Amino acid sequence: MVAVSTSLALRYFTVEEFLDYHNLKDYNTDSENGIRPQQIVLIGTSVEIGIDNDARTKFDNNSGSYYSVTNEYHDARFERQNNYYLKNTPIINLTKFEITQNSEGTNNLTWENLVYNQIDAMDATTSWSASADGSVTLNSTPSQINEGSGALNLVKSGTTAAATTYSKSFQTTYDFFERSIYVDYYIEDNTNLASTDAIAIRFGTDSSNYYEQTFDRSQLTSAAWNTLSFKRKDTGVTVTGSPGTSALSYFAIVVTATTAATTIAAPNQRLDDVRLNDENRINLDTETGRVRITDSDDYADKGKRHVRATYTYGRSSVPVDVKFLAIIETGMQMMNSAFSRSRINDKFQGAIGDGTYQSSFDNYRKKIINKYKNVGVYPT
Repeated sequence: MVAVSTSLALRYFTVEEFLDYHNLKDYNTDSENGIRPQQIVLIGTSVEIGIDNDARTKFDNNSGSYYSVTNEYHDARFERQNNYYLKNTPIINLTKFEITQNSEGTNNLTWENLVYNQIDAMDATTSWSASADGSVTLNSTPSQINEGSGALNLVKSGTTAAATTYSKSFQTTYDFFERSIYVDYYIEDNTNLASTDAIAIRFGTDSSNYYEQTFDRSQLTSAAWNTLSFKRKDTGVTVTGSPGTSALSYFAIVVTATTAATTIAAPNQRLDDVRLNDENRINLDTETGRVRITDSDDYADKGKRHVRATYTYGRSSVPVDVKFLAIIETGMQMMNSAFSRSRINDKFQGAIGDGTYQSSFDNYRKKIINKYKNVGVYPT
């Protein structure tokens, strides 16, 4: 076949599938009646884009190849609006759903990201490490776990230093622009900890670039789970290096004991559930793209473009009916192209058919599109 420009590529069907469906041959095989692959690809890619736009989704037979949307804006039409519909579905991953509570017309809007991420359930010790005096072990005793099926025992058995660092670098990076980092910490006896700066929580890109917040012993309750959290702009937060805000993947807790000789055995010190934001501030329906804000304190202030979202979407395969729709519509567009060409050359003065087939096809197309389209979408 004649080479096709690499700038265009069919996603829903192949040139061979088009020829087979219509029982046609390519131009190289039959130069008189054959179809040029370039024309199939040129028209076919346009047809696919039209189906994408009308169905508000993308079909792709390359599993895992999804599509990104950054800062898709929505209007807050009334003061207590809690439902918003993202424009493309199904949603694969919602990384940001941001609201502003500034008045409409405010310059330099302040945004807050409501998305929740569990960074580590701590159901395994994988990739966790400790400085020389410490070690990390798994605790699977249900009564000693705060969330999930496990927690981490933070052990201090060495006596060379008062401070012990327990840390992990994650495979996934996270946005920390306007979100809080949370972790649950248990200490059996807080008198084993220094009176000031007993605990330091770090979140950043690596061990040289992070935000840090410290907690005194008086802020920690003995024999209980303590939820520790901070935002990057909170009072007392310090910055080491240049961690940025959009791609953080390093977490550490630094525990400073009363003295270097102090030891803490398992399970007297435990850690569980590193996460960003409180859970369930929003509910997401991945199929319809509906995002529901659950707490009225998080409602956006009424105004144009007062909500924005960043997400990935798409489907990992091409359904048979969508493939056939694209093949048939491409054939119809090629027929229209032949009609236009004949008119340009003044070879034909009539019309194509009586419109019956076009009407039948339009109904068929609408039926397929509506099958996959997010009917909950309303313009914003």
